[in-house]
Amino acid sequence: MLGIIVAMDTELSKEFKTNRDCFIHMSDNRKFYIYENKHQSVVLCFSGIGKVNAASATAYLIKTFNITHIINIGTVGTHIPNINIFDILLINKCYYLDVDVTSFNYELGQVPKEKPFFGLSNSLNQNLIDLFNEHGVFYKLKNLGTSDSFIDRNNYLKFKNKNFELVSCFDMELTAIAQVCSKSNVKLSGIKIVSDNLNNMKISSEQFDSALVKISSKLTEILFLILDTNILSTNKES
Repeated sequence: MLGIIVAMDTELSKEFKTNRDCFIHMSDNRKFYIYENKHQSVVLCFSGIGKVNAASATAYLIKTFNITHIINIGTVGTHIPNINIFDILLINKCYYLDVDVTSFNYELGQVPKEKPFFGLSNSLNQNLIDLFNEHGVFYKLKNLGTSDSFIDRNNYLKFKNKNFELVSCFDMELTAIAQVCSKSNVKLSGIKIVSDNLNNMKISSEQFDSALVKISSKLTEILFLILDTNILSTNKES
């Protein structure tokens, strides 16, 4: 069964509720949107912002619905000059940007006894690539970093480390989702749309606010493509 995790409901347009029939399941004060069609069953939930919220929602989603695959969709910032606002990014690897236990000989970004980074599912990514190519959706394959901070020009120097140079975008959830999926043997992909760029002279939060309506519409279109496709049909373990 496929799970979709989104941090905020504002990252999807209101059409996601009105344009598709779904069953709403309430459990543990959480609301889950369950979509059923001839192709597949999909459960969507809004995790809330930040690593703990994302990890908690992921674990609950997997346990409650016997999820085998998850796609995280949402917004990201970037520090790369040639990545533009509204660019669609498919995530290859993800790193923690705010974890440092190097004093105990762990790699930068590595939580003790966990992986130093998390590679997302090659097979699920390939199915998404096939879907994007079929529908003319232009994307870029990039690495992502996660922190519990909204990174902007005022604080990015706190995160400008080795891992920051390895990634092209950053959010507040995906690596935590990946850590839970890794422990649970759940395949994971991340689809992100750029909401702000550190090279833009406009304040990052203002960029985000200005871009959100268009981004939510684009993310909803992508969600509908996934709901209308048996995205797991050709999936191979990877």
